[in-house]
Amino acid sequence: MPSRSLLLPLLFALSLAILSPGITSVSIFTDPDEYHRIYRTVLSMMENDDWMAPRLDGVPRVRKPPLTYWMTRASFELFGVSVTSGRVINVFFAALLVVVVALIGFEYDKNPAFGFTAALVALSMLGMGISSKFLMHDLSAAALSGLAFYFFLVWSRTGNRLPLFGMSAALTAGFFIKGPVVLVVAGSGIGSLFLTKPAVRSSLWRSKLTLLLPLALSLGLILAWYAHVSSLYPDQTLAQMDRELLARHLGNLTWWPLIAVLWMFLPWTFVMFAMLYRGAPRASPEHVPVRQWGGILSKSPRPRPGIESKDRGATGELSSGNSKTSLMIFLGLSLLPFFFFHFLDRYILGSMIPVALLCALAFKFAGIDRLRFEFRVGMAVSSIVIFLWAGFSWWFRTSIWELGLVLGAYVFFAFVWLRRPKVMPMAVSASLLWMALTGLLLPTFGSNRVRPRIVERVREARVILYRIPEPAFLPMILKRSLEFKEELRKGDELNLEGKTAMIFVNERDRKRFEQRATALEIRVTLVDSYSSFPSMDGFTGQSRDKTIASNMTRALRTRSLEPIMDTFLLYKSE
Repeated sequence: MPSRSLLLPLLFALSLAILSPGITSVSIFTDPDEYHRIYRTVLSMMENDDWMAPRLDGVPRVRKPPLTYWMTRASFELFGVSVTSGRVINVFFAALLVVVVALIGFEYDKNPAFGFTAALVALSMLGMGISSKFLMHDLSAAALSGLAFYFFLVWSRTGNRLPLFGMSAALTAGFFIKGPVVLVVAGSGIGSLFLTKPAVRSSLWRSKLTLLLPLALSLGLILAWYAHVSSLYPDQTLAQMDRELLARHLGNLTWWPLIAVLWMFLPWTFVMFAMLYRGAPRASPEHVPVRQWGGILSKSPRPRPGIESKDRGATGELSSGNSKTSLMIFLGLSLLPFFFFHFLDRYILGSMIPVALLCALAFKFAGIDRLRFEFRVGMAVSSIVIFLWAGFSWWFRTSIWELGLVLGAYVFFAFVWLRRPKVMPMAVSASLLWMALTGLLLPTFGSNRVRPRIVERVREARVILYRIPEPAFLPMILKRSLEFKEELRKGDELNLEGKTAMIFVNERDRKRFEQRATALEIRVTLVDSYSSFPSMDGFTGQSRDKTIASNMTRALRTRSLEPIMDTFLLYKSE
C-alpha cells in the first residue's frame, strides 16, 4: 500500500477531478442559498466595499457568519465574477473533506489502507456528488468540523498541545461559516470516544485546563465579530438573529433526516445499515484478515497485545471490531440534532465521516462476502435514481451524448458492483456514475437559463426581482447584485437617476403584482417573457400551488418540458 504522504495528495487531486465537472453551468439544480443569499450578498459587498459586515438589499447579512462571503469575494476579485470562481471554493472543501476522512481513518487504524478505503467511500457517495456542485455553507463547515476532530485525535494520541490550536482554528473558521452547527461533527466524534473509551475520559479530565486556552481564543474571535456587527447595526442584528431562530423551528420533531440518510449515502447506505445491525466480523487468529483493495491484497501480522495500544495513546485501536460501537454512537450523535428543527438534506453532510468509517470497517474483515446482499441492494436503489433521470432525459430528448455517457458509466458501475466486493473499483465506478449524472446529464435540462435577448434588454437598466429572487443567475450574468422586493410599497421610487425599472415577475405572482401596482398607481407595461426549467425553488412553488402533478402529467403526455417550466414576465415601469 502506498505511504500516507503519497495517498493524501492523490486523494485530493482525484477528488478535484471527480467533483469539478458541472460547476461551470448555471443549469445545475441549485438553491436560493447560493444564487440569492451568497452570490447577491457578495456582489453587494463589492459594490459597497463592505467586508466586516456584509449587506443584502441594504440589510446587514448577519443570519450567517461572513467567512463564505469573504472567500467568495476574494475568489471573485482574483478570478472574476462567475459561478465557476464561486463554486471552486466548494469543490476545494469537498476535496478537503475526503482528505479529512482519510486522516481520521489513519488515526483509527495504523494500516493506511483503512483511511484510504474510508476516503474513497466518502468520495463516491451521491450526497458528495450533488453538494459539491454549488456553493453552500454546509460542505465547508463539515470539512472544518471533521478537521477539528482529526486534530483532537492527534492530540489524544500524542499529548502534544499544538494540535489543540489546530482544532481551535478549524472550529473558529467553521463557526464563521455556519455558526454553532460546526460543533456537531467534532462534538459527536469526541462524544463517541468519551462514552466508549475510558482512557479518553481520563485524558480529557486531566487536560481540562490545557483545553481552555485554545477554546477561549476561538470564542474570543467569534464574540469579537458579533460585537462589532452589533455595534454597527444593533437593532437589525437582533431582528435578524430572531428571524433566524424562528426559521429553524427549534423543538419541532421531524423524521426527514432518516429519508435523507437513505439517498445521501448511496450506494453505500445498506452497507452502513448492515454494520449497524450485524455483529462485527471476527478476524482470524493468525493475521489481520485480507483487505479488499481492488486487487491489492494486504496482510499484516496481528500486533502483540499491548504494543498497539501504547502507540495509539488514549484512543487505542479505534477500528477494532469491538470498537464498532464507538462509530455507531458517532453516527447517531451526528444525526441527532437535526431531528429537532427545520431540516434540509445537506445538513447531514458531516455524517459522511462516520458512515465512511463504518463502511471501511466492513472492508477490513474477510467477512465482507457476507454483505453481498447489501451491496446489491445499494446498487439496485442507485439504479432507480439513474434510470429515473436517464428515462426523463430520453423521453424529453435533452441530450443524446450526455445520456450515452451516463448509461456507459452505469454499465461499468453495475458490472463492478455485481462482482466480488473490492473497494477501489466499486468506489471509482460509483464516483464516475455520480459525476456523469450530476455534472453532465442534469445540466442538459436547462434549469435557470436566461434568454440572451432578455439579458441584453436589461443589461443597463435598473432591475428588480419581485417576490422570487429569479432569474436565479441574472445577477451573476450582469455582475450586479440587482434589487429584490418581496412586495411593492407606497413610496417606492421605481425610476431613479433616469433609469427605468425593469421588473421580473413569476407567472404565479402575476395577478398579485398587477393588482398591487394598480392600487399604488404604479404604471407598468409587460414588455417580454420567457420560460425555463425551474430551479428547486421553482418546483417548491409549483408544489405549493398544487399544480406540479397536472403539469408533470401534461409534460409526460406531450414529451415536452414546457408544461413544467417556470414563466418569467418582464415589466417596464412607466
